[in-house]
Amino acid sequence: MIRAARGLLGIGQSQLAEYVGVVPRTIIRIEAEEEPPTNPRRQKICENIRTVLEKHHGIKFVFSSSSSGEGVVMKRGA
Repeated sequence: MIRAARGLLGIGQSQLAEYVGVVPRTIIRIEAEEEPPTNPRRQKICENIRTVLEKHHGIKFVFSSSSSGEGVVMKRGA
């Protein structure tokens, strides 16, 4: 979902890495993972990414439920 959020914002991995305070390689690795991270450090980085995108860039992460799949949307007025 991070890649999709970047697409909505029109930013690259390097720019997202700068926003979050990590090196671009970290973003590349996180986006390549198919399962949620189990490493506590990686989990914290993912939480930081989500926080930065939601609070500062108008992204809303939508998690799967019985009636819909997962994805990202831009908040209105963002």
